[in-house]
Amino acid sequence: MDVMEDQFVSRHSEMMEELDRIHRENEKIMKKVKEIPDQFLCPITQEPMSNPVMASDGHFYEKAAIEEWFGRRKRTSPMTGAELPNLTLTLSHTMKSLIQEFINKL
Repeated sequence: MDVMEDQFVSRHSEMMEELDRIHRENEKIMKKVKEIPDQFLCPITQEPMSNPVMASDGHFYEKAAIEEWFGRRKRTSPMTGAELPNLTLTLSHTMKSLIQEFINKL
């Protein structure tokens, strides 16, 4: 092999090792994400909530997700499909703290 081929093979090997490392790290992260309780996940996005609000159906949602839901002229509960009595959203500092505390322990 000439010098360029050697460099290519060497760089390719380094990149494959880095991809393996990233893959292992990603598996660890995904395992931790699966440990997050369902009540900390937005029912619309299925992602951990960072700004949880309670809608008039009594369920918690990520604020941006439920606002987008309402923005599409939907007036029903994403959880039950029942018509909502109002579109009031109440910030939940307690839920936000619980989620942040749980995630920080991961």
